[in-house]
Amino acid sequence: ALAYMMPRAAIATRVYRGTVKPLYSMPPAGLPGHTDAFAARYGRAPNIAAAKRELQGAGKQVPFPIELWWTPTHYGDATADEYAEMKRGLERGGVFRVTLKSSEWAQYSSVLGNQYNAYQLGWFPDYPDPENYVLSFYQAGNFTENGYSSPRMTRLLNLEQAATSDSRRLAIIRQIQTLAAQDVPIIPYWQSNMIAV
Repeated sequence: ALAYMMPRAAIATRVYRGTVKPLYSMPPAGLPGHTDAFAARYGRAPNIAAAKRELQGAGKQVPFPIELWWTPTHYGDATADEYAEMKRGLERGGVFRVTLKSSEWAQYSSVLGNQYNAYQLGWFPDYPDPENYVLSFYQAGNFTENGYSSPRMTRLLNLEQAATSDSRRLAIIRQIQTLAAQDVPIIPYWQSNMIAV
C-alpha cells in the first residue's frame, strides 16, 4: 500500500524544486540495467483505490496507522519538509494515518530495524555500478536491518555475481529489480540530479 501511495513527484517538485527526480528502482536511472520496476508495478502517481484494496485485502482498517522515522540533520535541512510532504501524500484519501518521529543520527542509526518499522535511509554508492544498489540492500542480513530474506533474491544475487558477461549480468539486475518491486523490502523514491561544473 505504501508503494502505491509514495508521493515521489510532489517531493521532487515541492520540496527539492526539481533538483531531484522520482526514482522507481534502487539502481538509479542512468546506470546500465536500470528499470522503472516500481512504476511498472504500482504506477507513477499515487493510487488511493489500489492502496486501500491492498490494506483491506490484508484485513486492515483504513486509515491505517503507521510511524515513519527520519533523521533531521544527517541528510540535510530539507528532510523535515520531505517527510511533511510524505505524510501529506500518504494520508490523502484516508489511506494512512501517519505519525512522524525523528532522532539524531547517532541514536537513529543504532536502532534501525529493531525499533523502527518504517524509516529513512539515503545511499551514496561505493562504486558506480548497479550491483552496488542491489547487493547492499537485498542480501540477507544487509546493513538496513530490515529483516528481508528471500531465497529467490539470494539466488539472483549469486547469479549476478557469477555472471561472465555484461549482458547476462544486466539481465539478472533487471530481474532483481522486478522481484524487489514485488517483495517491497525498500521503497526507493528519489535520486539526486548529478551536476558537475
